[in-house]
Amino acid sequence: CHRLDSFPGRLGVTFGKTGQAWALVLGLSFYILLLFAIFMVFPSTDVTLMALMFVLAGMANGSYQQIPWAMYPDLMDLTRQQSGEAIEGTFSAIWLFGQKVANALAPMALALILGMNGWKETSLGKVEQTADAIQALQVSVTMIPAAVLMLAILGLLFIYRPAVPLASQN
Repeated sequence: CHRLDSFPGRLGVTFGKTGQAWALVLGLSFYILLLFAIFMVFPSTDVTLMALMFVLAGMANGSYQQIPWAMYPDLMDLTRQQSGEAIEGTFSAIWLFGQKVANALAPMALALILGMNGWKETSLGKVEQTADAIQALQVSVTMIPAAVLMLAILGLLFIYRPAVPLASQN
């Protein structure tokens, strides 16, 4: 069992090997709900509300940052038991390469989306943005990530579906 330093972990919930996937689904679901809430309330001038949303976002962020790394040793052990191969190095390299590619492509995609919606950039101070540009920014930082997280949940449910009946029989 792992005590996870993320949204579920902060609630004091401890998950076993199968429960880690469900902890990830729970945390990602919370993050999706939070992204919808952020979409609904922003832009806002209520500093307290903004602070609350970002504290909750930091907690939810732990779900997809920490839980997969908590699952990693168990996945490596299971792979070694089933195949006899140690894939830790290769798996880590592919995982981290995927993160680097995503971290490079996401800002480029955001820049393209904002550019297509009339975002005005300047280094001379404040500039008024059009309603379309503000809407594009709002959707890009809430609804698009929520959709990606939903795809991740669907993938997890598909991958871990066979393990669920076995876990409930124990």
